Amino acid sequence: YRDWLAKGKTDIIEVQKAWEQFSPVTLPPTDMRQIQIKQEDIEAKFKDELETLGRQRLTNLSAGYLVALKKTPDDATALAQLGILYGENGMYAEALEQFQKLLAVDKQNAMALNNIGNIYLLQERLDDARQAYEASLKAEPRDTGTMANLARVHLRAGRKDEARKVFRDAVAEDPRVLRRYGDLAAELGVTK
Repeated sequence: YRDWLAKGKTDIIEVQKAWEQFSPVTLPPTDMRQIQIKQEDIEAKFKDELETLGRQRLTNLSAGYLVALKKTPDDATALAQLGILYGENGMYAEALEQFQKLLAVDKQNAMALNNIGNIYLLQERLDDARQAYEASLKAEPRDTGTMANLARVHLRAGRKDEARKVFRDAVAEDPRVLRRYGDLAAELGVTK
């Protein structure tokens, strides 16, 4: 454009000056208002749509694991992933069933025990959650995620000192726990 400008073949027009004569067509008229849509109207029009989509998603995601389990009923990876999928979708009984099957294959599977604890925590079964997390830590004593989960259980059960101790143990194992579980660290008053 500089060559054309030097030869007088083009002009540079300030945008603001151009707007004085030609207002942008992309701007809405000043009397335009945002349309207000009520949540009830959306829900009435698309009744149960989210649940249907969620079920379809779960069916698609779990299909491969179900096929793997038909071939090899004690496939630890398939059992674990299916349990996680069920848990994420609020199907706690089904998730527990998968993790129990995994424990039948591997009695000391820390991941299965931790996830059982997670389900119990979601169900507010705090004593059961504590026991599951403690069993998981016996199998894998250095798992900082499980330590943080155990700290959450102690905190919810009103045992803040125990929660703080467990959380500090996790931080001692891996200082990144402070950042990863910042909400818990703040609630427990643990800064380092």
